[in-house]
Amino acid sequence: MLSGVMALSRAEFGTGLFALLIGAGLLAVPVLRWKQTLELDEAGLTLTKLTGVTKIPREQLKKVTLVRHHGRMGSYESLELALDDGREIEIAGLERAEEAANLVHAMIGGRS
Repeated sequence: MLSGVMALSRAEFGTGLFALLIGAGLLAVPVLRWKQTLELDEAGLTLTKLTGVTKIPREQLKKVTLVRHHGRMGSYESLELALDDGREIEIAGLERAEEAANLVHAMIGGRS
């Protein structure tokens, strides 16, 4: 008599492995936004994510835009930061995105 693990065919094992990979892929975005912080100070802002730390000096900030995304499954707010070198950085998943947008706008002196 074979145990339950030994009785699995290759097709069942492949299907189970595929389901685990799909589940991990679906959890990737929430996990990456999980430990995200935005710190503002006189020198600029610091964005800390699980993938690393991004420091943006105040002089590089050109414009900040608060974007509200609406869909069937809900809505969320994000910040779009335009930099002097032409890059744009989107910060999604902030708890108080409107407050952060106002603070960044005041920090850059109303250039928006």
